Amino acid sequence: MIETIIMRGAYAITDPRSGRAGAIPGGAVAITGGLVAETGPFAALAPKYPGARVIGDGSQLLIPGLVDAHSHGRGLSPIQKGVHNDFLENALFDWAYMPILPPELTASLCALRHLRSGCTLLHHNGFDDDGPEGARRAHVAIKTYLSTGIRLAFSPGVRDESKLAMGGEALRDLQQRRYADPAGAVLGARCE
Repeated sequence: MIETIIMRGAYAITDPRSGRAGAIPGGAVAITGGLVAETGPFAALAPKYPGARVIGDGSQLLIPGLVDAHSHGRGLSPIQKGVHNDFLENALFDWAYMPILPPELTASLCALRHLRSGCTLLHHNGFDDDGPEGARRAHVAIKTYLSTGIRLAFSPGVRDESKLAMGGEALRDLQQRRYADPAGAVLGARCE
């Protein structure tokens, strides 16, 4: 049997671009089989779906799901994972020692936090570029995300160079030049 749910609110925002026409006072959304069947005033939808389960008492605001267009899906922040400094330039060194948590844990925590905040779609921007093991973790993360019901766009991490902004040899050479000539600025330029 296909379940029908009616979500009821004080207002149902169906299309924010439409101004007042996109906000239905006493609005509702009828969902049948997991798909939006129709929107309209609750008073008009309730008789059409007499056996539907009603969620909401008419005092809520119904809005479309929010989108997070840039997430790294860590589930926990770098600081929660033991990184002492979360500024990018400093954290690059700490990230090398940051523990890699199971993708089932990080993806499920990330999805939970997003769904609880009203975000129903997230774009996971990958940072895991550890070859075949990174690919395995990406597949597990995708499977975990999808099992939560969140909509997902997933961009895997792909990198063919050092994880630092510049390669290890270039960084070493820059540091040697900097220490040999303390007046030189980063990248070898002089501060006047």
